[in-house]
Amino acid sequence: MTTRTRRPYSTQSTRSEERWVTIGLSAQNRLIRVAHADRGEGVRIIGARKPSRLAPKGKPMRKANKSPETSRLTEYDFSLGVRGKYRTEHSVAEPVPVHVWVPLAEFNWPGSSRQLTERMWLRPGSAYTGYDKQEFASFLSEEERKECRETEHWLAFVRSAHDELSARAAINSFLVALWVAKPTLTHATLRFEEPAAGASSVARILDRFHWIRGYAAKEVKDNDLGTAEESLTAHRTSLSRAWTTDECACSHIPRLRLE
Repeated sequence: MTTRTRRPYSTQSTRSEERWVTIGLSAQNRLIRVAHADRGEGVRIIGARKPSRLAPKGKPMRKANKSPETSRLTEYDFSLGVRGKYRTEHSVAEPVPVHVWVPLAEFNWPGSSRQLTERMWLRPGSAYTGYDKQEFASFLSEEERKECRETEHWLAFVRSAHDELSARAAINSFLVALWVAKPTLTHATLRFEEPAAGASSVARILDRFHWIRGYAAKEVKDNDLGTAEESLTAHRTSLSRAWTTDECACSHIPRLRLE
């Protein structure tokens, strides 16, 4: 065998004798790697195989078998750390109140103002004039502005982004509560929102009631609003869900269907 490289190696089990690794060509002209040890005048062959790719100089052929305790760097040892030492409480932003104004069409009630719930009122027609703002000029038609000026009552309430009911659901809950108390032609066509901070906005309301001819009353009385108040206080959430149904019927009140 033609010798090319000959170097010693040792492991934990070979400290009692010298062992060598020789790389060369065999009689069949094959490159092999032989591990052997000198025994007097003879040589003990420990193993022979094809040579594998050598590791870069200064690095071991195999990864050292180190336990996590010995391999972890001291700067990454968090065993003595204090949980939450640098944690800071994030302040929860206060919800911005939004004042919502809705002109009530065909709402014939002889009163002026009335509180319906803790945050919902009926206001007289002169209580809100935001529809004349310049920012709404490109959205509202002159006819819609005229309807706002001529409206006799506004539905006003205060809400925030954290409320369970949306502005639309709050309006629908009032209309359905009034409908349960006394069916009338009352409806809403616009919704104005005035936030405490930020720009005002307006939206058109396209929901409508369909009535059986002769069942709709022409006037709302105080006792009808009292019944509606009780419904709003006790069943506000359930009323808003009922609004989402396509059609509902009761034995003692006319049928309601969304357009």
